[in-house]
Amino acid sequence: MEFFHVKLLLAIDKFIPHQLSKSVTSLPWFDRHLWRLIRRKARLYKKAKSSGNWDDHRHFQRHCKSKMRPAEWDYINNVILDGLESNNTKPF
Repeated sequence: MEFFHVKLLLAIDKFIPHQLSKSVTSLPWFDRHLWRLIRRKARLYKKAKSSGNWDDHRHFQRHCKSKMRPAEWDYINNVILDGLESNNTKPF
């Protein structure tokens, strides 16, 4: 019984991965510029949380929204137009 237990633990260590893989949650309209804006907004949030001054974070949050909404709608419009031009309804 002890031999089986030791061999089982060795097999687990050797063949089962221990590191969890990162899930991909990227949206298709997010480009490098938008990710930079999101990271900057997160840094401003941390700074505002510690200092209590929320003005910079709120201003930049509005700026991020004003950049993300058109990017999303441009992507959606391009997918729709490409689908209509190629007579492909699958993207819908």
